[in-house]
Amino acid sequence: MPGIARSVRSQRRVRPAAHLGWLRRLGVYGGILFLVAIAALLRPALLRPTQILAITNLASVLGIAALGQTFVTVSRGFDISQEGLIALTIVLSNTIMNGDAHHIAAGVVVSLMACVAVGIGNGLLVTLLRIPSIIATLGTFALTSGAAIIYSGGVPRGSIPEAFRVIGQGHIGPFPVSTLIWFVLTALAALYLHRTVAGRSLLACGANLAAARQSGIRVFFYGIWPYVLCSLGAGIAGLVFAAYMGLPDLQVSSLYMLGPIASAVVGGTSLAGGEGTMLGSSAGAFFLTFLSALIISFDLPEGVRMVITGAIIVAAIYFSHKENA
Repeated sequence: MPGIARSVRSQRRVRPAAHLGWLRRLGVYGGILFLVAIAALLRPALLRPTQILAITNLASVLGIAALGQTFVTVSRGFDISQEGLIALTIVLSNTIMNGDAHHIAAGVVVSLMACVAVGIGNGLLVTLLRIPSIIATLGTFALTSGAAIIYSGGVPRGSIPEAFRVIGQGHIGPFPVSTLIWFVLTALAALYLHRTVAGRSLLACGANLAAARQSGIRVFFYGIWPYVLCSLGAGIAGLVFAAYMGLPDLQVSSLYMLGPIASAVVGGTSLAGGEGTMLGSSAGAFFLTFLSALIISFDLPEGVRMVITGAIIVAAIYFSHKENA
């Protein structure tokens, strides 16, 4: 009888773990369905096709930045410099283009080259100098944010020409151009990460650096490359955001310091490295944007949105840790 009692107690202890495992498998897609169910009951207007497309338009900037962040996260790192890069891109693109369509190419090239240079710097700091990624990218965040303020003189100037605004404000049929760009980039990033030798090598370095080195993988290169891709993602996101806004604004970039990391983690990217999907990160970006839209529809304070979003991120990190324990 005592043995049977112990067995029953053991089964009772196992059941919660089984439920947690089911919740982990449900993931961000189950979270989206949950939000949709709440909206259907309490805010059905949010589920109109025009509203959903508007939400995807807003989510595109976060989603594109999250794609770049995923490359770093699967390599077992963090890059919190994306906010500074988005701000720098907004300032550079507005100033260089200055409302003139003939300057679009120059604005795009200079902005992206600046981002790539910062990405190389981040990678060297982490790989060559062995500075923890969160510290290294915190430093470059301060540098890029300061550079944006110095370059603009604290008063952003310039504007985005109409020909380039179509990227952030235009539509192809009912679909926002920014959303289509986001979807195409998601597909390309997914193919690169999971269907190319370079992508699989990056995943291998994140999963087990020593084993990757013994397998002949160029671990030094793949220590730098994710940060270049992450910075490039921030640059593209900044250009899309600049096209959406039309005018420079240094404050709006503050929305994207932790959002890309949160999107990747909520989307199932493992903080232990070596595991993650671009589709999951994009779904995480949509989930967080839809959550914000739902909270705003209830006229709740910004603080409430931050608390709820923070709780969800903590839960996602907890489940990610349990998954890899």
